[in-house]
Amino acid sequence: MTTPDLPPGAPARGFGPRLASFIARFPALIVTVALMMGVIGFFGARRLGIDQELRAMLPDDAPSVLRLEAASERLGNQSDLYVSIRSPSRAANIAFGTKIAAALSGRPDIRYVLFHRDPAFFKANALLYAPLADLLELRSQVIAAIQARVRKELSAFGDDEPATDEGIDFDEAELRRRYHLEDPPPEYFEADEGRLIVVRARPTRPNIDLAFAQKLFSEVNAIIAAADPLAHHPAMEVVINGSYARHSKLASDLQRDIINGSLVAFGLLLLTVAVYFRGLRAVPLVLTPLLISAVVALAFASVVYGKLNLVSAFIFAVQLGLGIDFGTHMLARYR
Repeated sequence: MTTPDLPPGAPARGFGPRLASFIARFPALIVTVALMMGVIGFFGARRLGIDQELRAMLPDDAPSVLRLEAASERLGNQSDLYVSIRSPSRAANIAFGTKIAAALSGRPDIRYVLFHRDPAFFKANALLYAPLADLLELRSQVIAAIQARVRKELSAFGDDEPATDEGIDFDEAELRRRYHLEDPPPEYFEADEGRLIVVRARPTRPNIDLAFAQKLFSEVNAIIAAADPLAHHPAMEVVINGSYARHSKLASDLQRDIINGSLVAFGLLLLTVAVYFRGLRAVPLVLTPLLISAVVALAFASVVYGKLNLVSAFIFAVQLGLGIDFGTHMLARYR
């Protein structure tokens, strides 16, 4: 392979001249390979996720991360998803809430759904929800009442004085009043005389899992749309509330900020190149290799790391600012 004509004093051997000769002989091949790499990098970069958890910026063996994982494994998820149904008709709200509760109950990522509560269960098992101090006091009263009754029965066959129930305060009416046994809880989570009814669901994964939260939020919205709330009442409004909705919104806002920041940086670079070289022809010559290299780097990060954290999420804009130097210097020297 012969090398192209070189200026006086330039070395005739080495990797540089051979690379220049190769580029001069096969420009179409190089452009084709670069474009193919850009396409592959683009689809690879689309798989790159963003982990918005603060613990993602800490090592896996950090004490705080280990304690958080131990607490999550022990307690499980403690966050709920709320579907708020509002309309002037209580019957329409209940009908729509029943449909939503049934749809959510069949999902494998939902642990349980709370919508309709049977008051008979709470009335029959009210003491299960009593504080420990009240249970201990009630236990003492029951033991004292049994002992008094036994002494009273035994005294009927002996010469001892009959035992009395003095000092024992075991009043069934008082217990019913204290634990609201005569006033059972409402059957639904409702307010404003049934104009607002809530369906409460407990997902299996925590709300800090943003990919899961976004997926769940999107799919629950699809369930609500498929149930057609306006067919139940023209004024019905259905809103998803709770930490899952809040985290999904934060994730969407962060992604939008990343995209907007990258577009602003790209626009400023485009304007800078056009002004510096006094023409638009230099823009694709400088920015096309820059974009290809940036998306290939993101695709590499997708394969190796899978996700970016809150700090590295803005790396695309940083890449554009740092990588433009090479194209700018090369085009300036060529000119």
